[in-house]
Amino acid sequence: MGLKYFTTADWIALLGKLPPAGAYLNISSLRTLTGLSEKAVRQACWRLSRSGLLRPLGSAWYANRFHAPVLEEIGALLVRPSYVSLDRVLSAARVTTQPCFVLTCVTTRPTAARQTPYGRIEYRSVSRRLFWGFRPRRSTNGLTVLEAEPEKALLDLIYLSRRAGEPIWIDLDFARLDRRRLEAYARRFPRSVERALGPLEQQHRAR
Repeated sequence: MGLKYFTTADWIALLGKLPPAGAYLNISSLRTLTGLSEKAVRQACWRLSRSGLLRPLGSAWYANRFHAPVLEEIGALLVRPSYVSLDRVLSAARVTTQPCFVLTCVTTRPTAARQTPYGRIEYRSVSRRLFWGFRPRRSTNGLTVLEAEPEKALLDLIYLSRRAGEPIWIDLDFARLDRRRLEAYARRFPRSVERALGPLEQQHRAR
């Protein structure tokens, strides 16, 4: 039979000793850790959220106050499957110098946005035939985050911007991209994306 009650001191002791992977917790993991019933865990999550020991992220996930959450990790947790792409990847690869204030992920699920205590995440939807070109990366807290290759991130940006009728406003340094990979990947996109590459590169060389 599960335990009936956990004091605040019990919770502090438990949350404080968890390894980095314990930066994010849900109802199921908390039940396993404590032996409490689902009802008791849900009530505890409400109390712990009010006290700041847990921070709600959405989709029944919580951030543990005793660890430093990373927005990319949260993005991977909240919507699956998804991978980090667009300007966040291009900025990390120094293809653009523009600051990135929103994390953009690509998913096969519907387009959506999530506002978390650690930043805003936007999920942009693509078909399954365009859901590729990413690699796994071990993140700060030991989680696996899927991240687009820079060439795929640029093509995602072109494709999604054209579909939404939005201009590409960030600066781009094409010299930091693998030309062969970029051209090979472009051939797997609609022809309009492949045709847009040349003019886009000329436009940024002229700046």
